[in-house]
Amino acid sequence: MTTEPLPTTPAALASRALAGELRLDVAGAVPSVSALVVRELHESLPKERVLVLLTATSDEALDLAGNVTALLPGVPTLVFPTIDGTPFDGVRVERHLIQTRVAALDALGRGAVRVLIVPAAGFARKVIPRSLLDEARVTIRTGEPLDLREASTALERIGYVRTPLVEDEGSFAVRGSLLDVWPASSADPLRIEVDFDTALGIIPFDPETQERRRDSESLKELVLPLARDVPLTGETKAWARSRMQELADELHIPTRKARALFDEVLLPASSLGSEALLPAFAELVPLSEYLGPAPLYLLVEPASVLRTLREVKDAAFKAHLHKQGNLIFPVEAHFASDEWMGTELRTRQSLFLSRVTVFGSDDGSLESLAFSRGAEYDLKTQDNRSLAAALERSRSERGESPLAPLKEAIAEYTSEGYTVILCARTAVQAERLKNLLSHRGVELKDVASIPRAGGADFERAGLFVGPVSSGFAAPALRLVLITEQEIFGKRAQRAARKSLTKLKASLDDLRSLTPGDYVIHREHGVGRYLGLEHRNVGGSTVDFFVVEYQGKDKLYVPVYRLNQIQKHAGGDTTPKLDRLGGQTFEKAKARAKKRARDMADQLLRLYAERLTIERPPLPPPGDDYAAFEAEVPFEETPDQAEAIADVQADLSGPRVMDRLVSGDVGFGKTEVALRAAYRMALDSRQTALLCPTTVLAEQHYRTFQSRLGHLGVQVAALSRFTTAKETTRILAGLKSGAIDVVIGTHRLLSSDVHFKRLGLLVIDEEQRFGVAHKERIKDLRKSVDVLTLSATPIPRTLSLAIGGLRDMSVIRTPPETRRAIRTFVAGR
Repeated sequence: MTTEPLPTTPAALASRALAGELRLDVAGAVPSVSALVVRELHESLPKERVLVLLTATSDEALDLAGNVTALLPGVPTLVFPTIDGTPFDGVRVERHLIQTRVAALDALGRGAVRVLIVPAAGFARKVIPRSLLDEARVTIRTGEPLDLREASTALERIGYVRTPLVEDEGSFAVRGSLLDVWPASSADPLRIEVDFDTALGIIPFDPETQERRRDSESLKELVLPLARDVPLTGETKAWARSRMQELADELHIPTRKARALFDEVLLPASSLGSEALLPAFAELVPLSEYLGPAPLYLLVEPASVLRTLREVKDAAFKAHLHKQGNLIFPVEAHFASDEWMGTELRTRQSLFLSRVTVFGSDDGSLESLAFSRGAEYDLKTQDNRSLAAALERSRSERGESPLAPLKEAIAEYTSEGYTVILCARTAVQAERLKNLLSHRGVELKDVASIPRAGGADFERAGLFVGPVSSGFAAPALRLVLITEQEIFGKRAQRAARKSLTKLKASLDDLRSLTPGDYVIHREHGVGRYLGLEHRNVGGSTVDFFVVEYQGKDKLYVPVYRLNQIQKHAGGDTTPKLDRLGGQTFEKAKARAKKRARDMADQLLRLYAERLTIERPPLPPPGDDYAAFEAEVPFEETPDQAEAIADVQADLSGPRVMDRLVSGDVGFGKTEVALRAAYRMALDSRQTALLCPTTVLAEQHYRTFQSRLGHLGVQVAALSRFTTAKETTRILAGLKSGAIDVVIGTHRLLSSDVHFKRLGLLVIDEEQRFGVAHKERIKDLRKSVDVLTLSATPIPRTLSLAIGGLRDMSVIRTPPETRRAIRTFVAGR
């Protein structure tokens, strides 16, 4: 027989925990309200007790961390980095992830963390013992002796890499009397000024400019944690070799093979990466070794957490089974046992926070821990899913008031005596939200913090700036939190992309040449490359490029004159060879020059005509557009905001737009196009986005679909891979106006593509297209607005922009999480 759960509040739960109740089973606790409980526990319990929140996944941990940080600003809060997969997958772990995990352990070991949020996979894995970290730690203090040579040796010993400049975490540099170092525990690298073997100051600096951060103060102490999996000391190396030898003998691995592996793993520059051999260096321990004598556990949705713990262990045993016979340690060496995890959660003080109570008996298994057994409490909180769904429907219908459900919810809650707090992640988003609701008669008061309870003593509707990821309604507190994500839809995740520098220089083209490829000589024209030949000229050996021409004639080009040759880029057609000393190439160049002049004349006439053409300007941006802006998952850089404003001003004017937006890869050019396309759709005008490759078209399609699809904008992709049936549907939709945005390759330039009301042409990476292709569609639609996006605009485009025939916006500032591309020239 079960009893009815007792209504409660976060403050009451904290009082029960302070009274020493071992386990508290709490129902009606949506995940986001866990942060309120953490706030009350932080205020009530001794500061040396670590509050450990266990979640099922890393995403849930990050969301919860946002809520905790918003409610407890300044309180040391840490999400423990989790490694995906198992140690037996043979996949190298990213160096940065290794360093952040070790830095997190170091902070825990020093008592520098109050709130620790751990995904289940991170709780199940064992870690290196605390004693190893304590021994590896290097501490530098202002005013104390510091020998640069000894410091360099110490840093290399604990895994820091010496580089000319410090631009990445885990590296250090010595430049004169300066020691630069970047530990994973710091947001910025730090510079230690040394004079007469004494540390004078520890200053943060910018890795891009290598200059001191403005308004930064000198630190009194710098703690440098281990920067690799384990410290490579004589003791750990000897221990590792012994342990690996024992394991190799047990597995009957040949001695020669085993020793080769030992030598590779024990190299100073080696990082274990896969973690498969980490137990060789030390007896790994459960995470609890770092949590102090009396941690308090909070299991957020315990049934999911405990199920994930079981799944992680099962995956590890399965992966280990597939690698039997290899030099790997058993699962128990890497993961905490079920017995230990069960005992830890049964004997430590714990709060089990669930949406609903799950009843059952504890049979000793991990999963059965989720069953409620003791006194039960009910927070009676609810999430905002129904409100978010109503707002989603309102946006997709593209009605006059997409935020009507929000206005109604605020009015209903406040009429019942609730305090409603809307949460925005940035000040820019907060201002947008305030303006949107102000137009609807809802006034929001800025609040500096989220109250413990609402009601008569607090503002009825407030606006809070902070990283709250999900909201809730708490009747017992008379408090409602609604986040911008719930108002404007799920924030698009900006994937971390690694940019690859594209080297297009002719030298790289020539390096890729193979005999039989076609080349063009500046004076003699098209020939066939035969290979390299060494010839003695004047007593010296010289390398020659051998190029064959019509009639089997050969031209020998010395390597120091390779600037006269370039690789032929004529596509799949086989070019005709020119004749050495003939006039065919000169005539071809003359014809090309004439075509260029004719094209220039056409361009000048076209652009002059476009300057005189007027078209109906777009209506001023309304609430729909403002709401779309507020959905943006990041804050615009100043350059990006200026480029957006430039384009919006063009669209609001009577003259047709012809603007080039130039910026590096990942700097936000697509966002400029997205906003222009949405304004076009709001005025029932169509947008065509022309891409040079099918892959890029698919990427753009997914981006536009995810950002515009839920707003009722019809987005389609058209390329040579589109099926005939789908192509017919898309062409019909373009002609009837049913499709608002079409994204495609050269297929968009075909004669069977007809638009009902084309308003905007976006050209991405125009240097990849032929001039005739682009100007053809412009000529067909002289009244169409044109937006060109390019990371590397071709000289003709730049010339037109600089000459005033085209407008140009430049995005120079990288987003917060991205650095500008750096190009290096290195010797081989």
